[in-house]
This record gives sequence, C-alpha cells and structure tokens, in this order.
Amino acid sequence: MGECGERYLDHLGAVTAIGPVAGLARESVGRVPLAVASGGTRRTVEATLRHLGLDGLFARVVTRDEVERGKPAPDVFLLAARQLGVEPAACVVLEDADSGLLAARRAGMAVVDVRGRSAAR
Repeated sequence: MGECGERYLDHLGAVTAIGPVAGLARESVGRVPLAVASGGTRRTVEATLRHLGLDGLFARVVTRDEVERGKPAPDVFLLAARQLGVEPAACVVLEDADSGLLAARRAGMAVVDVRGRSAAR
C-alpha cells in the first residue's frame, strides 16, 4: 500500500458515511444484489466498510486491485456486475466522484451522483 493509503487509514476515524447511501444499502440487503466497486485498494475499502458498520451488506466488493484499469475506465463496475450475475444495463451506480460517474456511464449503467447528500455515521 502506498503512502496515501496508509495516511487514509491513519485518519479512518474521521470518515463518515453518506447517510442516504448507507441507508439504502441497509434497506436493500437481501432484496437486490449489492456490490461495492471502488477505486480504492482492498485494504482501505474493507477497513472503511468495517469502520462504518457496512461490512457484510455487500455480496461482492471489487477494488482497483482486481482490474487492469481504474476509473474512469469501466472495468471495476463491469467486474462487479459480472460477479453479481447482473447485466450492466440493469445496474444502478451510486457514485461520488467525476471519474466514477464517467466509468459507470462507460459501463452502460444508470448512475446517481450522490455528492451533496448528508453524511452520517
């Protein structure tokens, strides 16, 4: 893990969830297949999910460690869909970064920009 990832983990206590996104994930468990498709490393993503109490909600967690090209390439989203057994056109991505918005569109997925939503623990 690079220096940036280590610094992120050092400040993990300050990370908060996007309230509506976390709530939707909790409400959707068992009703629709859920995945995390992140541009972060597996180590930081799993640590963040544990910290936020969201670990265990997702059938799949796909990170940049598992794809050749990171966002804005669609690879991480396409791999998550494939692992879930869901066609990309049937996926809805909740995204908080420009590169992710572009990657989701390139994957042929519907996308919701969640920036500006309230954060909550």
